[in-house]
Amino acid sequence: MSVERTLAPEQEALTWQRFRTVFYSKYFPSSRLRKLEREFLNLNQGTMTVDEYEAEFDRLSRFAPTLVMDAESQMRRFEEGLKPHLCRSLAAIHSTNYDDLVDRAKNLEIVRKETYDAKDRKQKKRSRNYDARSGQNSSKTAKSQPILAIREARILWKDYSAREA
Repeated sequence: MSVERTLAPEQEALTWQRFRTVFYSKYFPSSRLRKLEREFLNLNQGTMTVDEYEAEFDRLSRFAPTLVMDAESQMRRFEEGLKPHLCRSLAAIHSTNYDDLVDRAKNLEIVRKETYDAKDRKQKKRSRNYDARSGQNSSKTAKSQPILAIREARILWKDYSAREA
């Protein structure tokens, strides 16, 4: 049976909302719709990137239209599902619409990744410099490095104490 035959014969104009209702009732059983709505309610960014989270949010929000009836509720739901650090950062910024909010979240994610990558590179460089100074090769276990640092600190303290005396 086609969608046209499912509609009442006296209805002339088919609105988008009416089409969706008829389409969903025909091709998505109510149990499936409830499952997709629950997935939307429980959706969080988790390990996804903002791009991936946005795609999943948009896909599932179609099955829960009453939960994102207006731009404000759509933005609030999207923001609440983001990783906590992104949600906190976005709280200080007023977004004018959903696309603006998503764009800001993507930018924050990029900045955070760049910051962590820079810190990681700096830490690796510092570790290599430490290994070179202490005569250690980088194949030593990380477990021995704190012990060496303590020994070096003791030697430096003894030198400092000897100078003060």
